[in-house]
Amino acid sequence: MACAAVKPLFEAMPLGKPHVVAWLVPSNSILDQTIKTLSNVNHPYRQRLDFDFAGRVVVYTKEQLLSAQGFSPTAVREQLSICILSYDSIRSNKKDGRKVYQENSQLAPFTKTFTSPETMIVDIDDTALIQVLNQLSPVVIVDESHNAQSDLSVEMLKNLNPSFVLDLTATPKSNSNIISYVDAR
Repeated sequence: MACAAVKPLFEAMPLGKPHVVAWLVPSNSILDQTIKTLSNVNHPYRQRLDFDFAGRVVVYTKEQLLSAQGFSPTAVREQLSICILSYDSIRSNKKDGRKVYQENSQLAPFTKTFTSPETMIVDIDDTALIQVLNQLSPVVIVDESHNAQSDLSVEMLKNLNPSFVLDLTATPKSNSNIISYVDAR
């Protein structure tokens, strides 16, 4: 569902908006699985994305984003950029998790493209990955969103400054805005 939803979501947005997706997953095992699946050009999910975006799809891990490996202002204007991250990499208090909030000279070229200073995260360096994502205002796909209901999770989503949030869950909460329900049968 998520892969099929990406194109219609971007078609509904203003022309020229960078096609950036922040794909959030709840665990390392799902992170590895999602990276493997979306990076495999022979997998049906990736084939759907390649078809919808004329083969101009790049999947980034957190490490690739932090080192700006193929991730640049030019790249995000010319392709679908899918940034696969775990919830913990954005909402963590652990040292490794805080890397997305740290100054990062590799991402400095993005600061020239910032257009929404009012949404920037206070007291976070402009070159931090979280600040770059905030300014790109990505479509956010939250896999197993029932695991992202805490105040810290809501803050995580707010910091991303999403242009749209697509929650995917088999167990929606009572306050969910359900747009599609598929029975197990």
